[in-house]
Amino acid sequence: MNAIMTVGAYRPLDDCLRIAFTELVAWIHQDYGLSELDAYELLSKVARIHLNEMVDPNYVVVASIEKRFLPQRRGEFVISDFRLNDCQVRDLSNQQLRI
Repeated sequence: MNAIMTVGAYRPLDDCLRIAFTELVAWIHQDYGLSELDAYELLSKVARIHLNEMVDPNYVVVASIEKRFLPQRRGEFVISDFRLNDCQVRDLSNQQLRI
């Protein structure tokens, strides 16, 4: 799956979900530049939840979002079908083009 995912492991179940989604909101805010409110709204529409554990003392929930719903990641440039991070672009700009 082409997605980003976070895990919440706690008891009760609502706290477990809150942990997973809080971490996912923070990740989207930090790496993709959406405000926390925009990230929360996006997740409320397209996020997926998978309940992994109910038998152990703690519940385990995985919250995820497919990358196709996310904007371009900060510091990442797209050239044709290739994705380059800002370090790779700087390295390319220091090289001379040969024709």
